[in-house]
Amino acid sequence: MTPSNWKNNRCGENLNDRQRQGLLVILAVVVFVYAAMSAYEWDQRKPLSITASSAQNGPVVVEITGDIQAAGIYHLEENTTLSELLTRIASIDLSVAASAPELGRVLRNGDAVRIDSNRHLHLGRMEGTTRLAMGLPVNINTATREELIMIPGIGEKTAQGILELRRSSPGGIRKMEDLVAIKGIKGKRLEKLRRYLYIEGTV
Repeated sequence: MTPSNWKNNRCGENLNDRQRQGLLVILAVVVFVYAAMSAYEWDQRKPLSITASSAQNGPVVVEITGDIQAAGIYHLEENTTLSELLTRIASIDLSVAASAPELGRVLRNGDAVRIDSNRHLHLGRMEGTTRLAMGLPVNINTATREELIMIPGIGEKTAQGILELRRSSPGGIRKMEDLVAIKGIKGKRLEKLRRYLYIEGTV
């Protein structure tokens, strides 16, 4: 190898070393920026706590939905009213909905408060999938087939049996004991299902 060839070869090796070092620096910067952005987005998504309630361990679970910063799941003390919930969240201006009759209502486990683009309040109940994710039972007379299948101990056949029993019962299923009419649901299994199902008006 001539000196000139050796010199050119060494320059190529040095250039490759510098390229590798540069790529490592760029990679480290990208990882740092991605981690910082992910941490920020996670912080923006996590539910806000209500300082006047018992931290986030209250027995009443309520959901706020809508295109607002305060959207999320809240754990409240018993007998908390809708007005008390909203006035503790600075981003919600109650003056827009001051005449809403529901403001004085005591919130129940599984309630959902939707706030639309005009800041109007709509009270309802959590979606079944959300309730199950939060460890709350779902309404046996409104749960969808997909929601029923999410419940431990309920497969496709049992879910279909519940839907058929619902359709054949005037006014829907009136009591949990009616489920024993479905093949495969007896004493012990029925007791396990009570944790995941409820009938509106009985809770």
